[in-house]
Amino acid sequence: MKNIILLMLAMLATTTATSQNQLSVLTAQDVRLLFTGSETYPAGTLNVITRIQAEGYQDKYGYATIFAEYEVGDLQPNYNRYSLNVAYTFNKLFVKNVEASAYAGFGFIDRGFSVYSFGFGGSINYKLNDDFKINGILQIVDRKDLGVLYDTRQLKASVFVGVSYNIKMKK
Repeated sequence: MKNIILLMLAMLATTTATSQNQLSVLTAQDVRLLFTGSETYPAGTLNVITRIQAEGYQDKYGYATIFAEYEVGDLQPNYNRYSLNVAYTFNKLFVKNVEASAYAGFGFIDRGFSVYSFGFGGSINYKLNDDFKINGILQIVDRKDLGVLYDTRQLKASVFVGVSYNIKMKK
């Protein structure tokens, strides 16, 4: 497990050599668990994703991104998901300051036992200024952990809302 995390961080670090000289840090909360809860968990349940992402150079329509993602959920048993993802972000859209991204990734889920997992999704981001964006994220994850716990492996969709901050790197 430690080797996978180190590999993900090494891959992310190498992308900064060909990036737009900035990293972004994003944090977002699962909207449903925050406001309404689920069949099992009450409203206000913590389920947060954190991303560190590096953007590639701007091209005609947008830019590619690679990001490491960590998700933690206050579930029983505790839920931790680690993944490495690639995305393409369209930022030359018809609406000023709006970006749309699609991504796919691979990682693992740790709930006291570990299972490999893949995920994909998309986001709509609104650029407040050069440093901050508001993010809406649709995440779909292969929940193999549910197969181990309840014999009900499935793809699960979640919607997150959060904020990202750009960290400028020196040239």
